[in-house]
Amino acid sequence: MKREIYTQLQRMGYQSVFLNEENYENLWNSAVGKVGGLYDSKTGNFKPQAYVEAMKILAVNIASEVEYSVLIVPNFVVKRAKVSGKFVSWDGVYRDYLMKNQTYNSYSFHGETKGLSLELRAFSSDGAWLFNSYGGVSLPYEVNMEEAKHEMRDKLFESREEIEEGVRLALSALRPREQ
Repeated sequence: MKREIYTQLQRMGYQSVFLNEENYENLWNSAVGKVGGLYDSKTGNFKPQAYVEAMKILAVNIASEVEYSVLIVPNFVVKRAKVSGKFVSWDGVYRDYLMKNQTYNSYSFHGETKGLSLELRAFSSDGAWLFNSYGGVSLPYEVNMEEAKHEMRDKLFESREEIEEGVRLALSALRPREQ
């Protein structure tokens, strides 16, 4: 996924740099420590404002080491996906509803399932939030028709086309740079 993000940013005219994971982790842990953690010590609840403050600190700390205009933080999220007939849609993609052990071709479904999306959170070098964007990547479940249940798929990221499309959709919030 990281390689695809890099490749598509390059195509859009952006010079891209990935931080060493250990360095990023150290900077992130330091930022989280400065805001007193991301979870309330008494309730265990997530503190959204602490997350925002930690991201600002992280962005500024990275800017002190590397010059950049946009910090993009990728993440995978599970999203609601609409099922209609034999298709599933979410975050800009339409996929076949995955089934195994089916005995007929005339199945039609309506409702919701889950889709896996790439989320990109973007921040400026001074820590200002710029945008969040999403691109649908993969369906984590397939329907086992014989047992009438959802089952986790074995190979979520085997389709190069799905990865390319999800990254393209998530990056669509950025305009290509003029050369």
